[in-house]
Amino acid sequence: MTIETEKPGHYEEIPDVNLSPGGWVIESREPRAGWACVLRYKEHRKSLYGPARSRSEIRMEILGIVNGLKNLKRPSHVTVQTATDYIYDCIYQLLRPRARYSFPGEVHSGKAKNADLWQEFEVLCKPHVIEPGWVPARCHYKDSEAARYEARSAAKYKRSA
Repeated sequence: MTIETEKPGHYEEIPDVNLSPGGWVIESREPRAGWACVLRYKEHRKSLYGPARSRSEIRMEILGIVNGLKNLKRPSHVTVQTATDYIYDCIYQLLRPRARYSFPGEVHSGKAKNADLWQEFEVLCKPHVIEPGWVPARCHYKDSEAARYEARSAAKYKRSA
């Protein structure tokens, strides 16, 4: 993909990056969870993951997206590959706000679930061209499976308190 630079008539090639997030929650007395994402650019692949305290797998997946975007060093064309309807719809509504969508207004007012992460997502999107991508559940998409596996491993990791 090419974009026009600040100088009119000058174009720059931006990388096409696939971001596959994953989240995992271990049900126990003490909430333990993990987030992960796999970034892929051509033949290069980078995995990011970490533990967190949460009872929401959706929150962990959003955290994976946010941390993946934080890790990008230059403007990119990012396709967020997800199998979660909620995340796909939220990304779509935040990137293409229309009067009929109530979700962007709820995010800005702080009333939406995970509003803090969605607000951070919006800030991190500014230098990039973001698209939601749909991965059918159980289709064995390699990067999605890897992200879920790493999120599960991160959730099992015991933090010393």
